[in-house]
Amino acid sequence: MITRILSALALSLSLTFVAAPAAFACGDDHKEAAKPAPADAQTITLKVTGMSCDSCANAVRNALLKIDGVFDAEVSFDKGVANVTVDAKKVDEAKLGDAIVKAGFKVEKPQKG
Repeated sequence: MITRILSALALSLSLTFVAAPAAFACGDDHKEAAKPAPADAQTITLKVTGMSCDSCANAVRNALLKIDGVFDAEVSFDKGVANVTVDAKKVDEAKLGDAIVKAGFKVEKPQKG
């Protein structure tokens, strides 16, 4: 009897991990709300690599929106770009890049011409 219960529990757990949606692997589908941006807000564009789906883009967006001074972030996984509306007195590219890296993605350094 105990063997059957343990076998059923093991099967249930293995199916949970196998059948888990890809969103759990890449990020989440939750989308943080943007904050109203003042007229003097600036937009910083970053090239982000390592995203493979909309859940990845949401994970990057959510990480950016947690930073004090970030008002909004539009992230496209297919273009590999994050356009981030910020208070430039509080936020710079390095701070944004750190948040993206902590979320599990990479930021390409801008090339100086």
